[in-house]
Amino acid sequence: IPNLNSSISVLILGMGGKGHAAPNLTDTIMQVNLNPASKKVSILSLPRDIWIEAIRAKINTAYHYGGFKMASDSVNSITGLPANYTVVVDFSLFKDLIDTIGGINVNVDNSFVDEKYPIAGLENDLCNGDKTYACRYEKLTFDKGVQKMNGDLALKFVRSRNAVGDEGTDLARELRQQKVIQAIKEKLLSSEVLLKPKVIRNLYDTAISHVETDIDRDTAFAIAKLLFESRDNINFLSIPE
Repeated sequence: IPNLNSSISVLILGMGGKGHAAPNLTDTIMQVNLNPASKKVSILSLPRDIWIEAIRAKINTAYHYGGFKMASDSVNSITGLPANYTVVVDFSLFKDLIDTIGGINVNVDNSFVDEKYPIAGLENDLCNGDKTYACRYEKLTFDKGVQKMNGDLALKFVRSRNAVGDEGTDLARELRQQKVIQAIKEKLLSSEVLLKPKVIRNLYDTAISHVETDIDRDTAFAIAKLLFESRDNINFLSIPE
């Protein structure tokens, strides 16, 4: 069990997983720092395209080439904060978790359209000779305001990167990821989840099936308790472009 008198740093890596063109690239990279004394949590999002000189590659390839250690060392070279633990999840967990809790309400800050959201499995489709390869893509439209999202829609919301304008940047994508995490947190702490043991059991089973980590069970429960105690003091941070 970790020493709860000192800060704990957890590196969270999100990858596409099976069915995606680059299943082992970690396009979502977050470093979570938990401070037991102040009951404060800081979540820093890192852009996937940061160049890491030590490995002569972008940071999102580190896990693919060198597992937990290379990923952790690469993030440490940017933040100066060594990770005590690492958690790797595939995007199916993200989708299944949201569906298990009955969807989430997300406040979309800006309307945007992404006409080139890639459809998994069609990356190499020749589209019957269509030189624009339109069959490989789905058009996404998000309107400003609060939207109820199931797992599939929320995943598209956070992964979209081809919108015209500011919403097409990696920074905007990171902010959308943080917004969805906040919405998940609020739903997890609601009576719809906390007061339903069956839902909690389903959440546990879903998480176990999609997670690779070096956190043992006792440590996981200790960290979960700390996160719950810090639920009203979670700060999201991003590295500007």
